[in-house]
Amino acid sequence: MSDPNPATQPRPDMSRRTYTRHDSFVAVVLFGILGLAGLLWSGWYTLEDQLIAGDGVLTTATVTDRQIERLRSYNGTTSRRYLVTVSYTDSDGTPHEQVFSVTSDYYLGEGNADSVALRYSRTAPDIAQIEPAQDRRRAFIAGAGGLICALVALICLLLIRRELASQRRAVRDGPRQLARVTQRLSHGRKALDQWRIRWETEDGLTGLSRGHPGAEAPEPGTIVAIYRDPVTGKGWWHGDY
Repeated sequence: MSDPNPATQPRPDMSRRTYTRHDSFVAVVLFGILGLAGLLWSGWYTLEDQLIAGDGVLTTATVTDRQIERLRSYNGTTSRRYLVTVSYTDSDGTPHEQVFSVTSDYYLGEGNADSVALRYSRTAPDIAQIEPAQDRRRAFIAGAGGLICALVALICLLLIRRELASQRRAVRDGPRQLARVTQRLSHGRKALDQWRIRWETEDGLTGLSRGHPGAEAPEPGTIVAIYRDPVTGKGWWHGDY
């Protein structure tokens, strides 16, 4: 595909698609979801901890099962999860059984006995702890992870906004120049048929486009229109709008 009459074609308008087509937009969505999930988990663990601290009932639970799960991550490394299953009866005589994920120290220590101390919420007996401050620790870990992910999402979003501000100034206030496509580069997985073009103007300004379907990416040698940001001097290809 080549730009029709690149020297005279109307200037394009910025659209919302410019945000969603940005290479970093997926990172914003992904880290935003992870950040929200982490903060929600942190809030849930905090609520559990507050319930037990407010109306907790201490009892003795019977250990019915102990297991060590070996987990393999995507990069091939392995980790262990220590599980202790216990049964207990609340103050109303209702039996409960729960599986707790605990630290290795607890698993090899207190969790190695036939019975363990357990504290449950009087108003919600299914909410219980066998390892002291477990929910508090999980709330901190989930909250810290959520905040880090949310911060990464915010940084990516700010970088996108800064880049799109330059792109907007270029098409609104900057000069239009002609450039020659020098390369056509595969972008991402081949099955997606996404391509980027590298271009260069006569005065030596170069640029690299975002990813586009193969049918929309001009071949090397094609003359295209680019718009130059009067503030930063960066150029943007017409097809990136």
